[in-house]
Amino acid sequence: MQLWQQVTSAKTEDLYNKHFDTLKSFLATRPAVLHYLEKNIIPVKHLFVVAWACQYPHLRNLNTSRVESGHAYVKNFIKNSTGDLLTVFHSLSHAVDTRLNHVHKAIGRDTGKTLVNVPKPFVPLLGKISTFSLNECVVQYKRLANLDQTKPCSKTLTVGIGIPCAHKLLDILKNGDVLSPSDFHSQWSLKYNPEITHTDDTEIDLDEELKKISLVLSQEDPSTLARILEQFDQIIAGTHIAVPIQAPGVKKQTKGRPSLKKARSTSTERNPSTFELVKAKLKKQQSAARKRALKAPEQKSKQIKKGTNSYKAASESEAASESEAASESEAASESEAASKSEESVDEVSKKESEEESGEESKKVSDQESGEEGENRASENERSGLANESGQD
Repeated sequence: MQLWQQVTSAKTEDLYNKHFDTLKSFLATRPAVLHYLEKNIIPVKHLFVVAWACQYPHLRNLNTSRVESGHAYVKNFIKNSTGDLLTVFHSLSHAVDTRLNHVHKAIGRDTGKTLVNVPKPFVPLLGKISTFSLNECVVQYKRLANLDQTKPCSKTLTVGIGIPCAHKLLDILKNGDVLSPSDFHSQWSLKYNPEITHTDDTEIDLDEELKKISLVLSQEDPSTLARILEQFDQIIAGTHIAVPIQAPGVKKQTKGRPSLKKARSTSTERNPSTFELVKAKLKKQQSAARKRALKAPEQKSKQIKKGTNSYKAASESEAASESEAASESEAASESEAASKSEESVDEVSKKESEEESGEESKKVSDQESGEEGENRASENERSGLANESGQD
C-alpha cells in the first residue's frame, strides 16, 4: 500500500515512472494484480496522480465526490419521500439559502478577525484573503530558509490549490514586489462572489433607483433605519447578500379522530431491483416448501415400475411386509369376531336356562299351593261332619 501511495503522490513524471517500476518489481509474484492495475487503473492516471492532476486547479478535491456530501446535507431538509413537489422545492431552496448564509458568515468572520504575528510581506493581505490560505502561504514562506533552489518546482501548490509556493514567493521577493490578492486563486478572496457569473449590459438609471430607495426608506420606522443601512453597507462591501430566511416546515399536530388509513412509507431508501425481488420470492418459496415437507405425514411408498432394481426390491419387500401385516390384522379381527360370537351364544344359552329354571320353580310352587288348598278343603269337610254328628 505504501508503494502505491508513492506512485499516486509523485509530483513529476520521472518520479512516477521510478515509483511505478518499483511497484512492478514488487508485484512480479502477483501477475494478476499487476495486470488489473495496468488494464483498469493506469490508463486513467491523469485523473488522480499528482503529476498530472495538479496541473489543473482542483482545490484539493481529487477523490471525494462533492455530490455525496451535498446529498447528505439536502436530506437534512427533506425529511421524507412522500412530500409533494412544491414542498420539496421549498425545502431545496431553504437548504441553498442556509448554505449561502453559512458561507457569508465564514467570510464575514475572516474579514473582521485578522491574523497577528504574520511576516511583513503578508500584511497587505490581511482582511482580503481567507485565513486558511494565509496560513498555508506562511508555511511556504518558512521553507525559504532551507529551500534547495536547484530542484525544479512542480507547481502542484500554485496551480492545483492556487496558493503561492516557496519558489514563487522567492521570485516575488527577489523582484522587490509585495504579495497581492491577485497572486492567489479567486476562491480564497474574501470579496469573491461565485453567484455573479455574467454581467448585465442593460443600462441602469442610477438616479431613478436612488429615488426609489430614498422613498422607501422615508416610510420606515427610524428605529429600523440603522439596521437597514448597516445591511446596505454589508451588501456594498460584498461580504453579505440579501437572502430570504425561511423557517423549516413543521407539520402541525392535528386534532380529532386518528385516520384509519394505512400510513404511507416515509423511507428515503431506494426501491429494490428486479433481481432482489426475484431472489426474495425464490427464498420465500423454498422456505414454504421446507415447512410443508416437515408438516406433511409420512406416506406409504408405492411400487414404481420405472426404477432401478434395488428400488424394485425394496418396494416388493415393503409390499410383502404390508400384505403380511394385513393378513395378520384380518386373522386377528376374525378371531376377535369368533370370540365375540361365542360369548354371545353363551349369554343366550344362559338366559334360556335361567328362564327354564324360573318356569319349573313356578310350576312346583303352583302344585304345592294346589295341594295345600285341597288339604284345607278336606279338613273343613271333616270338621263339618263332626259338628253334624254332635248335634244328632
